[in-house]
Amino acid sequence: TESLYDKPMLQQSLEKSGFTIQKMIFTGMGGINLSIGTPTLVFPGCTITKDSFTLLINPFIMAEIVSLMPEDTIAYTELLMAPLISGEKISAEEYKMLIASMYGETLADELEKSTVTILFKSPKNIATATTEPSICKSIKITKNEVEYSLSTLDFLSLFSGIKFRIQWKL
Repeated sequence: TESLYDKPMLQQSLEKSGFTIQKMIFTGMGGINLSIGTPTLVFPGCTITKDSFTLLINPFIMAEIVSLMPEDTIAYTELLMAPLISGEKISAEEYKMLIASMYGETLADELEKSTVTILFKSPKNIATATTEPSICKSIKITKNEVEYSLSTLDFLSLFSGIKFRIQWKL
């Protein structure tokens, strides 16, 4: 299956934005397995204390993040038409129907079956990891790492946003 994304263009856009690409694998028509790093925490929506890290992702913060990206990457985010990015108040099912009408049932089905995995590393062993709202398929803590797994459809449909919070042991 041909990917919806142009790998060289996406790689170049991310690198221009200051990210290092650790892994970029395209799965199916619309899936990406992507691991990126940054030498400093440059994301809007982040709060760090001596024993915790919080990342809030909502349409306002997504607009700020997207504005920092090169035009090529911005074009990809616009293709998604995701409530998490646009702030449009539609349900996950309505979003799936929108994607099906624009890109076909195959992509909509892949979106429903796919998973977003977000990994955070902390300076010390993690005590707790949560999300608000609590929509994760799983949250796995291994020493100083936490892996959040969410349905891609549910994640992109969160027009009110999501908050990831980890707390580590001092």
